[in-house]
Amino acid sequence: MRTTIKLPDELDLPTASSADASLETCERSSTSSTDMDPVTRLARRYVLVAIAAVTMAGCASSTVSAPPPPSSPASPPSGSVTPETPGSSGPSIVPWVDTTPTSAWSPTPAPIPPGAEACAPSDLAATAGWQGATGSMVGWLDVTNVGPRPCLLDGTPRLIQLRSGTAIIASVAYAPELGPGPGESRRPAAVLIRPGDRAGAMLMWTNWCAAMRPVVGSLLVTLSTGGSPIEARPSSPGPGFFGVPRCDQPTAGSTLTSWSFVPEPPPPPPYEPQPGSVTLSVPPSAAAGGDLAFVVTLTNDGTAPASLQPCPTYTEDLIVAGRALKPPASEQFQLDCAAIGGQVSPGASLTLQMHYSIPADIAAGPVELVWGMDPGGPFDASTAIARAPLAIVRP
Repeated sequence: MRTTIKLPDELDLPTASSADASLETCERSSTSSTDMDPVTRLARRYVLVAIAAVTMAGCASSTVSAPPPPSSPASPPSGSVTPETPGSSGPSIVPWVDTTPTSAWSPTPAPIPPGAEACAPSDLAATAGWQGATGSMVGWLDVTNVGPRPCLLDGTPRLIQLRSGTAIIASVAYAPELGPGPGESRRPAAVLIRPGDRAGAMLMWTNWCAAMRPVVGSLLVTLSTGGSPIEARPSSPGPGFFGVPRCDQPTAGSTLTSWSFVPEPPPPPPYEPQPGSVTLSVPPSAAAGGDLAFVVTLTNDGTAPASLQPCPTYTEDLIVAGRALKPPASEQFQLDCAAIGGQVSPGASLTLQMHYSIPADIAAGPVELVWGMDPGGPFDASTAIARAPLAIVRP
């Protein structure tokens, strides 16, 4: 089903050039991860951070130190380590672990009792959000059961409309997808949400080519069972949802896609991501198809401990001719939290051994290596990121 939304004549929207749109994407990527609650603090976080890292890579600042001396061990030492703190005699190297994060939460579906009824619009409260991701706006619709009884959500919303003020935004076709969202392996089924429980659906908005640049203030969500629309407002403070997608096909329309509802985990304990800084120690060159070993120094520049429970993830990638490589070249891993411990104290630094598999088909020449903590973790992803120059050579 595809529903075209027409623009009312009275809708007044601000204008901006495509260059301004690109600038805003980088600026917004540099905001604190606390501004991305529905995107980064829910179970779908692992879907989004891998994509968001590509966007942030083009906005990262360079922090580079000299490459490690030849006497550095090829393999990091095993065992526990003590983070470096000011005045210490020297850092211990945290071993690299080949641990790729998977779904942060794999629930056991709640049994559906006989006679369970579908959720009514009045049973639900909704929030939503998105962030720039390789030209698209990718995000999450989150609904909470605020009613007195358990109820069922099944499938995909029948309709989602983007609204600016009191007007529906022009030229957006809604495209529901009855299936798992990107990165989601489970086949969606009816979701029973008890009072206080949550469910959510992944969103992707693509290809905005109109001259007028809208400010989306809310989403109007019609459930698969119909009824009055639910208004989903941004969960982050501010005037509305930021940004619009890049114009990739000028002759095509703009599309908003939603995938099926899936159960959501309970919200994590609240914490404030700490500002961090990153220094990279990278060899001057690496062979295509080879393994690049390098060292990262991550420092907690904040005033509170950075909790490593749950264990946070980071992303490393190469920038080639100004563009980040796309997955699987972009790799997401977890820190070796077993070696680090439960937190990083204010002012403490970690010296991290890292590895990156250089794609075999990459052309020889200059590139940049990007390393950064993912959004939604204990560090502010806009500060805990750096990049370093690297020359690719043919083996």
